[in-house]
Amino acid sequence: MKVSDLCNSLDSLYKFRNQEVYDNCGPQIIFEEENAENILISLDIDFNVLHEALEKKCNVIITHHPLIFDPVKNLSFSNSKSRLICALVLNKISVISVHTCLDRKYPLLLANILGFKNAKVFLPDVSTPDEGFGSIGIADEKMIFSDILCRIKKTIQLDYVLYAGDLNKEIKKAVIVNGSGMSFFNDCVKLSIDILITNDNKFNYANKSELFGIFVSDMGQFYS
Repeated sequence: MKVSDLCNSLDSLYKFRNQEVYDNCGPQIIFEEENAENILISLDIDFNVLHEALEKKCNVIITHHPLIFDPVKNLSFSNSKSRLICALVLNKISVISVHTCLDRKYPLLLANILGFKNAKVFLPDVSTPDEGFGSIGIADEKMIFSDILCRIKKTIQLDYVLYAGDLNKEIKKAVIVNGSGMSFFNDCVKLSIDILITNDNKFNYANKSELFGIFVSDMGQFYS
């Protein structure tokens, strides 16, 4: 399979055009006519990922987060990002990113993994309501906040879970958003949910969530 065919297959599956307006999904560095030999999949890309690709003779890296997010106005070897891009080009390694296209493709997956029954899409797309951002689900049994945290820690295999809220309060309705879901906090308030399970929480949001009676669990970018 040529790299161009692989890129087209990913586009067909995840629809790069459906990315968020701020995003930059799709081909980042592309050697269209090269054969896709070995493929490395990574959350992000840095020199460690590049070295792993070289060791494993991978000429394609598929990432979640885009390598090129903001416009690149110049390439300077005093800049590590520039050196990384140049190294990828010199080694003829193609990079393709999926990010928000992938996020909205499987909105119920994390809820199902965590055992929330009858989960529905939290913010469904207008044209394809079974896709969108996040999910909203009901706890499958009577649980308190500490039970939910233990379930997250065990199921996702975390060393620890960051949280804000009363550990002894009962939890019924949850919103689960992989990636950075704190931007959806106001939507959670409108739906009177009990807990927002996401990551990249900040102190001001944690403080705000307690004021609104919404608990927050932060499982980290990599694991979500």
